[in-house]
Amino acid sequence: MYAIFLLFAALLAACNPATDKNTAAGKTSQPTNEYCGQFANNTAFVLNTKTSARIGPFKDFVTGEEKRSCIIQAQTTGLQFANLIDAIRLLRAGLFSAWKEERAYQADNPTGTTTAFLDGGRLAIVQVNWEPVPEANCPKDKIITTCQLKPEQKLYTITIQAMQK
Repeated sequence: MYAIFLLFAALLAACNPATDKNTAAGKTSQPTNEYCGQFANNTAFVLNTKTSARIGPFKDFVTGEEKRSCIIQAQTTGLQFANLIDAIRLLRAGLFSAWKEERAYQADNPTGTTTAFLDGGRLAIVQVNWEPVPEANCPKDKIITTCQLKPEQKLYTITIQAMQK
């Protein structure tokens, strides 16, 4: 089954805006709605969940540069991912397989992880965070990781910001 996924990931990469250096996020400094839509569709397929896409401001927390970026978001529950890293692994294999992971952007905490991928002058920052669903009733005065949650009580938010560096 994993071999089938890898084969499909290779096929996806062939038509993926994340690998197309001639798209708006690759040749110009401003992403287009078309590029964001394609990127969101491919992200939705890889993560097997719905996505939204928009163009918005972004400040690079490593370099301090301010840019416009394609912002893609997806939400799902812990039924889909056992942990934060599972979502990153799926994206790494299925969407960013031809990109280089950039360690300068990596950060982790108990409820989130961030990494980035570079391809030439293109940068994609990926953040995966979770929080308990409101119905979980986790105490506000306790550390979040002490709250005993079922997988469906963890709400994951995946955000990708893609831009030309």
